[in-house]
Formats: sequence, C-alpha cells, structure tokens
Amino acid sequence: MSVVKITLKPGQSLQISAKDGAQYKIDMADGASLPKASVSTRKGDDLVIHYADGSTVVLRGFYLVASEVDV
Repeated sequence: MSVVKITLKPGQSLQISAKDGAQYKIDMADGASLPKASVSTRKGDDLVIHYADGSTVVLRGFYLVASEVDV
C-alpha cells in the first residue's frame, strides 16, 4: 500500500488521479494546520473535499479504485 502525500496551499484547488490501494495524506504548505472544517462529497466517481478556507482536493476516479475497506 502506498501513501500519496498532497500538499495544499490556502485557497488552492487540486485534482489528483486516484490510485488503486493508495492512502492519502493531505497537509498544508509551510507546515500550517489543515482547516478543521471540511465537507466531503461524491461527484460521480470522484471524491471531493472542500475546506473552510476555500481549498479543494478532488480525487478523480476514487470510487472506481477504492474498496469498501478503503472508504
């Protein structure tokens, strides 16, 4: 199992292609803390994570490669 590290800047939107069996670690740039408030939604086969500071991470195809154990 691999860990995919995602570094996010405040207000930034990122799109990442999901990988089979991967785990994701999202950190803010410069060691800042992730905003505590977030909303995760499913949009088609993608997992979309919206943070309170306006940042967004889209894991494209997440629901095509994730098993029930991963979710």
